[in-house]
Amino acid sequence: MSKKEDDIGREVKQLWRIANYYFCEAKSLKTNLQPKFLKQKISEIADNQINATIETQPTEEMKFSAHLGSCAIRLATIEERLCSCGKESKRNKTYNALRQLSDVSQDTLEKNTQNINIFHFLFRNIIAHKEPQGEGKKVYQEMEKFFKARNHDEAYSSIRKSLEEIKSDIEKHYCKAKP
Repeated sequence: MSKKEDDIGREVKQLWRIANYYFCEAKSLKTNLQPKFLKQKISEIADNQINATIETQPTEEMKFSAHLGSCAIRLATIEERLCSCGKESKRNKTYNALRQLSDVSQDTLEKNTQNINIFHFLFRNIIAHKEPQGEGKKVYQEMEKFFKARNHDEAYSSIRKSLEEIKSDIEKHYCKAKP
């Protein structure tokens, strides 16, 4: 491996460990969350803190969502780093193809996400790339709508699946047994 590939390998393993840490934090909180919260659509609770002050302490539900979001950010970054050195996943290819469109239907998003898990990209966009409502690329608005139609149980399961899939990719590319 080249120095660049060694550096990327080190970086993606570190990012995965941090992603896994955040996921484990969410997992430990999940056991005490109300089933009603886990079944609510993200859109139903996304704006429930509108009148909260900055002094308001985060709820367990907020911490759960924050940990999943932090995990998603790391996973999306890993995907981008793997792509940068020629190890692009089907997940990354699917997401990049969708985001290049000028618009996308909810049916297209549903069909494309049934077999290829791109939820970590959608979650990352909500956190880091949120565009003002009614502005920006229509495709991102549709991705946001798709994301918010999921519930927290689905978000948790999708992030867990992404974590497992990406771990497998990292092991395949960077954890080969040395002769």
